[in-house]
This record gives sequence, C-alpha cells and structure tokens, in this order.
Amino acid sequence: MAAATAAGLFAKKLLEEAGGEAGKALSAAMSRLVAWLRRQGDDSETAAALAMVQAKPADLARVELLGQVLAARAEHDAELARELAELVGQAERAGDVQVTIGGAHIEGGVHDYATVNQAGRDQVQMHVDGES
Repeated sequence: MAAATAAGLFAKKLLEEAGGEAGKALSAAMSRLVAWLRRQGDDSETAAALAMVQAKPADLARVELLGQVLAARAEHDAELARELAELVGQAERAGDVQVTIGGAHIEGGVHDYATVNQAGRDQVQMHVDGES
C-alpha cells in the first residue's frame, strides 16, 4: 500500500508543478518523499516507470505501474521498504494522503480486497478484488 500511495503522491506533485501550484498543497514530508522517489531511478525498470509518470502524471495506468514497480522492489529490499513506509507515513501524518470517493472519506486505507490510488485532487482509481 505504501508503494501505491507514494506513486500517487509523486503524480500529485507533478500535476501541481505543471499547474503552477508547486508547493501550495505540499508539506515538507511530501517534498522529502518526492525527492527520495526521484533518487530511486538506479535501475532501469524504476527509472522507466518514474519517467512515464513524469511525462503524463494524470495517467492512472502509469501511476499504478510505478506503484507496482516500487512494491516489487520493496518486497526484495527491506531497507527500501522501510524508507518508503517511513516517508509515506510522514506524508500521511502531515495530511498529504487523502482519498475521497463520491464524497466519502476513507480513513486508515483500504485493506484486503481493494486498492486505492490517488493521482490528483479529483482522480481516484479503485480496484476491488476481481473488478477494475
């Protein structure tokens, strides 16, 4: 879940930069997370996923792919997983992570059978087990 959240926050930051809103809605914690993500392009797969999101941050498929790449890396690298979880946790505590669907705010995330990715203020994609 941390990887998907990180990918969504990265896309949100890029969208805000493109809209001339850089820094307006970002905490220091989110800025640290985004800077950390930008330094993760040390392997070709992560670099490609980051570049794809940078090219089109509103494309939810690209954001989801970045989340999957980060999750796969975190699964095999305990230090990366720890850093990612800590940075996402800081962003959550700072209020950067919010998911709203149809006016309902989801607190504590979605567990077990669903994944929620946020790629912008009004763009939310939710996958429920067996659905898309």
